[in-house]
Amino acid sequence: MTWKYSVSLFLKDVVLELTFVILFLVVLVILCTQKPFSKILLRCSTGLGILYIDTAIIVPRLPDFELQTFILVGINDVIIFEGFYFIIGLVLIIFSVLMKAGFDYQTQLEDEML
Repeated sequence: MTWKYSVSLFLKDVVLELTFVILFLVVLVILCTQKPFSKILLRCSTGLGILYIDTAIIVPRLPDFELQTFILVGINDVIIFEGFYFIIGLVLIIFSVLMKAGFDYQTQLEDEML
């Protein structure tokens, strides 16, 4: 019996597992600091968004890539972006911009209370 695991599937699994680890650490930071908005949350959500967009760009260029979701942008038979990971990355970046507004509002309220 031969076991073959493609590099593209491995990279997608690594990104997914890294996402779970980062989200777990962010939840721990939120529980410890008792602040729903923090710089670590902003950096992690922006970093995850960039990681997902990079994955959407890099994975289709691997030699053993098999399309499992949908193509967002493709020219002829060349896939530019894998749609699922690109959209998740875009949503995470938009989420981080909204979190930045919440963080600014939270720091403004904390400054007014002091």
